Order: sequence, then structure tokens, then C-alpha cells
Amino acid sequence: MNYEEIKITIQAALQLSTIQYRNETRVAFEVWAFRTAQIQNALLEEITRSEAIWNWYQNQYRKIEQRFYKENRDFLTGGFNPMEVFQVFRWMTKEIEDYYPATLINKLNNGQTVSK
Repeated sequence: MNYEEIKITIQAALQLSTIQYRNETRVAFEVWAFRTAQIQNALLEEITRSEAIWNWYQNQYRKIEQRFYKENRDFLTGGFNPMEVFQVFRWMTKEIEDYYPATLINKLNNGQTVSK
């Protein structure tokens, strides 16, 4: 199954529209960015405006989506409670909060542009 099909399957299991799902992804990014800014002593606005960091985060998120699908396929198509499925999914996406792209963050801290 390709990535787009996986994403659609997850969205359907969570009973979220495309916009709602995108917003959930962005909220997770903002939480990650806030935590990273605190830990790395960086400006939150610089992190959230960086296209390179957003792309890095989306790549990490995709990996979680794919793993979530692989490990929970039966729950996604079995008519389980969407809130329970969402809790498992959100728990897995929180794993990203322990990682950050050190090189990109260091560039921000040194005043370099990391928009691409």
C-alpha cells in the first residue's frame, strides 16, 4: 500500500476530514517545535517558519504513519472506536518529540536561514 492510501486509511479510521487530519499534524508539529525551542534555546517562531524543519518533521511523521498502519492494520479497518485509535496514534506520534534535526536547529541558533 502506498503512502497516500495509508494516510487515507488512517484518516478514515480516525473519522477525520482531510483538513482536520492536516490540522492534527500541524498541532503535533507546534507541540514538538515548542518543546524543541525550549530544549535547544531557539526561537519558536524561527523553528515554525523554517521550511526545512517542517519538511524534516513531516518526514518523521510519515514514518510514524507507516509504522502505525503496519502495526495496527486490523484496528484501522475493524470499526474500532475512533477515539481509541486516535489515542494509540497520538501516543506513537509523540515519539518524534524526543528527536530534532540538530544541524538545522544549530543553523537557526547561528542566525543562518534554513528555509530550504
